[in-house]
Amino acid sequence: MILTKIDLLRHGEASGGRYYRGSTDDLLTPAGWLDMRKAVMGLEDWDLIVCSPLRRCFNFAERLASDLDLPLQVEPAIREYHFGEWEGQFADDIEQCWPGALDQFYRDPDQFPPPKGEVFAEFRHRIVTAWQQLIAQHQGKHLLIITHAGVIRALFQELLDLPSSSAYRIKIDHACLSRFQISHLEGQQFVQLIAHGQRQN
Repeated sequence: MILTKIDLLRHGEASGGRYYRGSTDDLLTPAGWLDMRKAVMGLEDWDLIVCSPLRRCFNFAERLASDLDLPLQVEPAIREYHFGEWEGQFADDIEQCWPGALDQFYRDPDQFPPPKGEVFAEFRHRIVTAWQQLIAQHQGKHLLIITHAGVIRALFQELLDLPSSSAYRIKIDHACLSRFQISHLEGQQFVQLIAHGQRQN
């Protein structure tokens, strides 16, 4: 049996506050950078680091890969969900302009995407396709994927067979680290969530 390990790390706090940034390319704050450092401290057994191209992921991934002398793969398909007209908007402003729309989105993002936002099923498809390609290319290895909360939720939804309405019930803090293990046996894959929201050993 072959085992593949995947650690998913959400980026730390980004500059600009708690607005809907999605594809908005903000930098990490110093606190965000420090939280990511703490999340990976003492973990050096990865074979590869994969990251979103957005700077709140890429800048840290580039530094970590250099520090650990590991290869870095930038994967455009694991960039964050695009919120359309909600990009750069705070929740109160969205509620004022689109009353009730946020609640509808969180309850069923497939049916109620933001105005001009990414179709949620298409977003999920690009994430799952990227995941499948990474697993196929790096079977038996230990990967660190540095990405976004929306991407991690989409993977939880796919790997744990959750409905779209459950995607936003998963709390994914800044610099949250989660681990999946994939067992490969006779052409089959068995996926397990090993840990979420805590330090990995």
